[in-house]
Amino acid sequence: MNLDLSHPSIEDLRNAARKRIPRFVFEYLDSATGRELGLKINRDALDAIGFMPSVLCGQTKADLQTTLLGQTYNLPFGIAPVGMAGLMWAGAERLLAQASVAHNIPFSLSSVAVASPEDVAPYIGQNGWFQHYPVNSGALRRAMLSRIKAAGFRTLIFTVDIPEESRRERLRADPRHDQGGRFHPHCNLARGRHPDECPPPPRRCLRRHGPQPDDRDDDRCSSLACIDRLIADNHPSCVVLVSAGRRRRARRRW
Repeated sequence: MNLDLSHPSIEDLRNAARKRIPRFVFEYLDSATGRELGLKINRDALDAIGFMPSVLCGQTKADLQTTLLGQTYNLPFGIAPVGMAGLMWAGAERLLAQASVAHNIPFSLSSVAVASPEDVAPYIGQNGWFQHYPVNSGALRRAMLSRIKAAGFRTLIFTVDIPEESRRERLRADPRHDQGGRFHPHCNLARGRHPDECPPPPRRCLRRHGPQPDDRDDDRCSSLACIDRLIADNHPSCVVLVSAGRRRRARRRW
């Protein structure tokens, strides 16, 4: 498939993703907080930047190489850290790391990625960055930084944020009213091929209406409470493979 013909713009890729992944996952990836004014301000600022083309100089080949923090990259941008990328597509962190090496651009692993630094390390080459959300415990912070360095990540992104949980209103929509929350067969197939790279469902949270008050002592519930509530009606207990108009269920224990 020639992506330049089938998906010539970012909007084409966005529309394809909307159809192939569950709605609650797409909204987690695509939405911003509140009225999404911050997203609009950033988008407007980028749209205001223009390029002045050179003329009367013959055909040229653009050199987009740039040097950042002592390393030369082929392009002046990289892959930003995306939390829970492996929930959107099985093995997403590994696939993104491999793509970053192939195109020689930075790859940033999120602190809340599905894959651990050690799992992604074999694929980052010299291009691995790590986005670190500092935790309250000094001992845990030092242990995390030691693991990140030992895994081979060369650049640390130190993230500071507001002291409150973000509120993505599109993401918080009640999943019981969502008719688009089923996993697409292609997504299920990817999860079936890479079961070790799929996040297990929080067992104590998989109830019809999401986490209950007595579940809050579960670390997975407290750290991913919003996602857990939405997973409750959408996480597949089996992988569905579609072939030649017939379905067969490949069940596996989570």
